[in-house]
Amino acid sequence: MITSTYAALPGIDGTAALDPREHGLVLIEGGRAAGGARGPERTRARNVEPARLTVRQAALFLALGCGLVVALLAASAVSDSLSRGRVAAAVGALPVETVVVEEGDSLWSIAEERPCEGVSTSELVRWIEEQNGFSGGALVETTMADWLPGVVAAEMPASFAPEALRAQAVAARTYILQRVRGGAANHPEAGVCDQYTCCCARKDDAALREQWGADYTRNMARIRQAVTDTDGQYLTYGGQLIRAVFHASSAGATESSAALWSGDAPYLVSVSSPETAQDVPNYVSTAEIAADAVRTAVRDRYPDCVLGDDPGTWFGTPVLDDSGRVACIPVGSETLTGAQVRALFSLRSAAFSVAYGGGTFTFTVTGSGHGVGMSQYGANAMAKEGYSCEEILEHYFTGAQVVQWAG
Repeated sequence: MITSTYAALPGIDGTAALDPREHGLVLIEGGRAAGGARGPERTRARNVEPARLTVRQAALFLALGCGLVVALLAASAVSDSLSRGRVAAAVGALPVETVVVEEGDSLWSIAEERPCEGVSTSELVRWIEEQNGFSGGALVETTMADWLPGVVAAEMPASFAPEALRAQAVAARTYILQRVRGGAANHPEAGVCDQYTCCCARKDDAALREQWGADYTRNMARIRQAVTDTDGQYLTYGGQLIRAVFHASSAGATESSAALWSGDAPYLVSVSSPETAQDVPNYVSTAEIAADAVRTAVRDRYPDCVLGDDPGTWFGTPVLDDSGRVACIPVGSETLTGAQVRALFSLRSAAFSVAYGGGTFTFTVTGSGHGVGMSQYGANAMAKEGYSCEEILEHYFTGAQVVQWAG
C-alpha cells in the first residue's frame, strides 16, 4: 500500500517561502490574481443577536436536515456504484498489461496513452489508483510555501545548479496551481497529492533527513533558497496557467505534447535539450528481453497481433519523429507507437533502437521520462552554461512567460 498525503492548497503563495504568516485562497483568472489574502479584518463577523427557535421548530428543522442528508448520501452512493461498475466492465474487456512507472511519468499520461471506449481519462486514472492501492492517505491543510520545498527536493537533486533549482521551483509551482485550479479528479477533496504517478512527488522533512543525512542542512538551504528566490512566480501562456510538465532527461530534443497526449499545447513543442552522457547518469541504458518474453508480452497486450516464426522479423524499421523518438514501429502484423512499445517493455524512454541476436532482443534507450516540457538534466546543463531561470523556462515552454504575482 502506498500512503499518500493530500494537500488542500491555496491557489498561490505570493509570500516569502516558509515565512510564518496567514495565507488566504487566491484564484488565478487569466494569469492575474483575483481576490486577495484573507487577513484578520476579512474574517471578522458582526455580533448579531441570533434568532430564537421554539423546541418544535428546532426539532422540525433537525428532522428535515437529517432527511435531506440521508437522501443526498443515498443518491451519491447509487451514482458512484453505477459509475464504478461501468468503468470496471469497460476496463475488464481490455487485455491485462503490466506497466512499470518511470521517473517523469504520471497516471494521467499513462491513462491518456491507453484510451478505453466509454471511459474518461479521469475515470481510468481513478480505476488504476484503486486497483494498485494508490488511494487513501492523510488529508492535510497547508500552504504553497510549506509544500513546495518538499516537491522541489523530491523532483530534482539538491546538487543541481541554483538556476536549475529555481526553474524547477517555478515549474512545480505552476503545475500545482494548474492542478488546483482545474480540480484533481483522483482526489476531489484535495488540490494535489505527493505521488509523482498522479501529481508531483514530494518528500517530507523526515524522509529528506534520512536521505541526505549529514548533508541535510546544506541541501535544504539550497532548496529553500530556490523557492524563496522565485516566490510568487509562475508560468502563463496567453494569460493562462500552463501545464508545466517536466521529465528527467531528453535525447537531444524534447517531445511535443501532441505526439503523446490529447490536445496540442502550443507551448509544449519539441525544442533542443543540451544534456549528454557526461551530464546524466545512465543516459544510455539497455534492456535485454528474451524472445519468448517478447512474444508473451505482445500477445497478451495485442492478442490479434501475428508474429512470424523468425523473431528477427518481429520488429520492423521504426519511423522517428522530429525529436528523434520512435513515432511508430511495425511489430508483427501491428504498428505500435513508440510510447506503446516503451510501456509494453518498461523502457526508460521512447528514444530507442532494437536489435535481435541469440534469442534475445536488446533495446538501447536514450534519456528518461516522457520527454515533454522541461528536461531537468537539460535545465541543469543550461544553468551551468550561464542561462537564467527565466531563460531556461522560456526555452522549454515555447512562448510562455514567467509572471510575478503582484498581490
